[in-house]
Amino acid sequence: MCGICGIFITREASAALRDQIDLAGDIRAMNSALLHRGPDEQRVFVGEGIALGATRLAIQDPRMIAGQPFELGAPGHRQVVVFNGEIYNFPELRVELERTGPPLQTRGDTEVLARLLQSRHADALRDLEGMFAFAAFNESQRSLLLARDRMGEKPLVYTNFRGVFVFASEIRALRALPWLPLQPDPVGVHYALHFVMPPAPHSAFKAVRRLEPATELTLTYDGRMSVRNYWQPNVGPPILNPADCQETIRTTLRATIHKMLRSDVPVGVTLSGGIDSSAVAALAARERPGLRTFCVSHRAPGEADEFGAAQLVANSIQSDHTELEMQPADIRMLPELVRIFCEPVFTSVPLHALNLAGSIGSEFKVALTGSGADELFGGYPDHRLWMQKDRRRRQWEWLDRWGLAAFTGRLPIAALRKSYAAYRMPMARRLAAGRLDPIAYFTESIYSDSMRALAGTHRPQALLERAFERWPADTYFQGFISQLLLVASQYAMVTIPDMTGMAHSVEYRSPFLDRAMVELALRIPADYRLRAAESHTGGKHILRAACADILPAEILRSQKRGFGSTIPYQRWSTGAAG
Repeated sequence: MCGICGIFITREASAALRDQIDLAGDIRAMNSALLHRGPDEQRVFVGEGIALGATRLAIQDPRMIAGQPFELGAPGHRQVVVFNGEIYNFPELRVELERTGPPLQTRGDTEVLARLLQSRHADALRDLEGMFAFAAFNESQRSLLLARDRMGEKPLVYTNFRGVFVFASEIRALRALPWLPLQPDPVGVHYALHFVMPPAPHSAFKAVRRLEPATELTLTYDGRMSVRNYWQPNVGPPILNPADCQETIRTTLRATIHKMLRSDVPVGVTLSGGIDSSAVAALAARERPGLRTFCVSHRAPGEADEFGAAQLVANSIQSDHTELEMQPADIRMLPELVRIFCEPVFTSVPLHALNLAGSIGSEFKVALTGSGADELFGGYPDHRLWMQKDRRRRQWEWLDRWGLAAFTGRLPIAALRKSYAAYRMPMARRLAAGRLDPIAYFTESIYSDSMRALAGTHRPQALLERAFERWPADTYFQGFISQLLLVASQYAMVTIPDMTGMAHSVEYRSPFLDRAMVELALRIPADYRLRAAESHTGGKHILRAACADILPAEILRSQKRGFGSTIPYQRWSTGAAG
């Protein structure tokens, strides 16, 4: 895990702007702004019109030789790589590289990535299993390649200012450049009000973009830029036998956790007591007896908290468990969160997430989490809503086959007419409209005239429709999952964990966001994930069934609670904090 940054001066940059840029000094200033992401080492590479920087959190092969920027090749023909993240299948890729080429000099994943890019260029992306954001500069071609992992677990922002391309892991590194103006973008704020934070490709600053998940960007010295999506889920046939579903979930999750435990430093686990983190902790504990687990909540007489369920699981798996109790005074961390995120965040989750990361970071550099299971396995009320709409849609399709749909839809029954109109609407548009209509009412009631005008030309629905286009689906249910993973849940699954974790130099790894788990979940029928009789538990029936032999029965039957949802921030913010 690292912080990465870079400056690439293209032919389009003016002489006046070039004179303002001090490549060596500027890249060091950017590195300093990212030191929290990599306190173990910081280095830079400075060449003709190019500067790359990296701050390192040493997890795989902590030796200096494995540091970054990683240079491969002779001067004038070098490939220089800066890389943030983990390539989980790097041992297997290493064997393949050494079978066809010279021995590698390091034991980590950065050299593996550099060698793959040297031989396969952007085609190497399809072979990578992991979470990553990287930049690779080809010295002989004077071109820069940026890429982000499939689920967007590792962040990457960039801007192209008058022919000078700048990128970094975080916006605060861009703010370290005195010649780079950053102006607030009301469009980004508009989107943040709908999605908690500005979703990719947007940010809260004009001209600053987020590279989207599963996307590569190539820029040449003459200023030509291309951006393309390099991956869609490879969804096989549905798994129609529930027993097969359960076994495949167990096998795949166990294998994913096994590879995510690969590390040259100890690994902990976040444990809230919910089914997601509990499943990860239980399987990890089977490989690492005496595993350390961490929980954050608030304890008050007569009020619910997450400590009891987490302790029950910790006792069951015999983990060494740590509880961190939030206090009213903790809301005073809000100014610190503003400094960390540099953007509006319309949720209280970062408060306890930051405290949890601080507790973990005092002892560990790496921790596993349960992020992504709600999105994939049906943990939200809207999963059930869209499953029901799919049933209605199938009824209309049956009527269509018999030529009766249009006639039925014209009957003088308001509910039928409304249902038929929804059926005729393109699936992507129907999904987007259904999700955002209530939020649109709220934002329109508080917007100024200028913001209302802006909202009319920047529809949040368009981002959701685009997610559907990137991951085409045959059902509302699957389309809803695409929208969650690519847009609506990005803040919860990846952005907040990364930003709060790295504020304390902690790398979070999420087994449920692994490619194999995502593609598996998309093969499971919706009604296996949701059972009417179990609506009180928050869904995820098939995941609960798959964990029946590794978790206490009380956890399998427990009601879903959001991470930190029992912490009474609203009460504290009215004056209890003093």
